[in-house]
Amino acid sequence: METRSKSALHRSKNRFINLSPLSRALFLLSALFICLFLVSLFSMQIKNGLDRRDSQFHELTAAIQQKIDTAEASLLYDDKTRARELVAQSQNLLKLIDARYAHRKEYKDVLEKLSTIDTRINNIVRIQSPTVLAPLPTLASTASGILHLVHTDSEIFAYSQNSIYKLNEKERILQELPLHEKIPSVACGQIISGNKLLFCNSAGDRLYTLLFPEQTVASSTLALGEHESGDRILKSYNDRLYVLTLDQGLIFRHITTTTGFSKGSSWLKGKADGLARARDFTIDGTLYVLSNTGSLLLFSAGRPAQQRVPEQTNKHIATATRIWTNQGESRIYLLDPRNNQIIILDKKTLETIGRITSEDFQDIKDMIIYTKKKEIILLDKGRILKVPLSF
Repeated sequence: METRSKSALHRSKNRFINLSPLSRALFLLSALFICLFLVSLFSMQIKNGLDRRDSQFHELTAAIQQKIDTAEASLLYDDKTRARELVAQSQNLLKLIDARYAHRKEYKDVLEKLSTIDTRINNIVRIQSPTVLAPLPTLASTASGILHLVHTDSEIFAYSQNSIYKLNEKERILQELPLHEKIPSVACGQIISGNKLLFCNSAGDRLYTLLFPEQTVASSTLALGEHESGDRILKSYNDRLYVLTLDQGLIFRHITTTTGFSKGSSWLKGKADGLARARDFTIDGTLYVLSNTGSLLLFSAGRPAQQRVPEQTNKHIATATRIWTNQGESRIYLLDPRNNQIIILDKKTLETIGRITSEDFQDIKDMIIYTKKKEIILLDKGRILKVPLSF
């Protein structure tokens, strides 16, 4: 087969050599024209492809701009529902634009306009420069990762599994408290009264009350109710402790006694779905639970509350991990680490009334809300931040 191919090639070569000079020139010229034609055809196809992409880009940006204009007109009539729909449609169209056009001015313009109108619709406050209260790297080497923030009426604290730290705002450092009794395996911290903090160990059966200004520790045993074991979240309200067990999805209540707290008794009246592996909860008489699926559950007097949570609210809080409110507060505050934002809900309607975010947020994990001082304290990656509360 190989010999036959070589023979055919040899014959073709001989025929070409035997052609007259004019015929050889015409043959080469024809081959050149064919090559030029193929190159031209290929170039035309590329150009047509680029023209189609350019045309699609311009059509999409024009359609987005039209929807933005309509959304702005809807806002003039205070129709935020329609404006949100148009912004969502615009964002979907934006995803269809080829990434290679991201540098184009038209793309940047519609992106900026979408961000601006989204801010207006959803009352988003973008903090330019959060105040750094203390960098976490200044902690002693014994601190193996800050877990949470906790506070009294006048002081801010952070705690890890091994230690409790007090924020020295003037010096911009966290100082480990020189406690006469160490609290082993700190797992939770709660304010009980103006100058009293309560901590529990990871097993959940020991409580440690930290008294100020003496900075002394009083330890006691927490009598657990049946099935009140495993991982849990502990909150205090109205001189009572409320414990949500994450494995069983049960809620127990401990009443204050002269020696500490009573044995845990079941707070729920009947079956309650969605509490297992809950992310967090808060209580002001009504108990608000952030479920593991990201929805908001409400309970009143041990039973599911009848108040309906708006669908838009559940969308906003789907990735929230912390929730806080208090008796007398008109707002509910949620921390959303995935989107680096604080979400504010109206307590009566449960509608989202605003969001606070910043490009400087890196990995927010916990928060303290000071509504009277109009401040939010945040545990961020490697630091503690302070931002204004605008709502």
